[in-house]
Amino acid sequence: FTNNGGNHTYTFNDNGEFTFEFVDKAGNVGTATVIVNWIAKLPKYEIHYSKTTVTNQDVKVVLELEDGYRIFNNNASKEYIFKENGTFEFQYKDKYGNDGFIPVTVDWIDKEAPTATIEYNTTEPTKEPVIVTLRPSEEVTITNNDGKDTYTFNDNGEFTFEFVDKAGNIGSTTVV
Repeated sequence: FTNNGGNHTYTFNDNGEFTFEFVDKAGNVGTATVIVNWIAKLPKYEIHYSKTTVTNQDVKVVLELEDGYRIFNNNASKEYIFKENGTFEFQYKDKYGNDGFIPVTVDWIDKEAPTATIEYNTTEPTKEPVIVTLRPSEEVTITNNDGKDTYTFNDNGEFTFEFVDKAGNIGSTTVV
């Protein structure tokens, strides 16, 4: 062997080709080319999200793949829109035809309005004030009642708590 340091083996770390050069005892020169195209590696990529915190909006994801790779599902688009939480797999092919996939998950979409129940300090007839406490289904900010989660009825009547969750969804609960 007259190249490759005289070695008769060659290690492929990536797809490609290598030509061995050699000479026999009579001085005849020969070559043998080896092609390897079945090494599949995960491409270098970046994922960009339109929103990365709790939101009540759709989330657009953009996948940036290194050169030599192409997306073959999703109409070959590098963009995917999550309308709800879930996982989407971008499927790709490299220049040698090897397939792979990159899963992308979004779990911060919340499009549902928060709800709440009410606790009463008493439900029996009374001449004393009745204190009601709001128990929301998730963490909320109360947007009326000075932000307080309790309301005191000094007389019979009706009151509506108004609140918003971290994603911006608006809810309300009316107490009688």
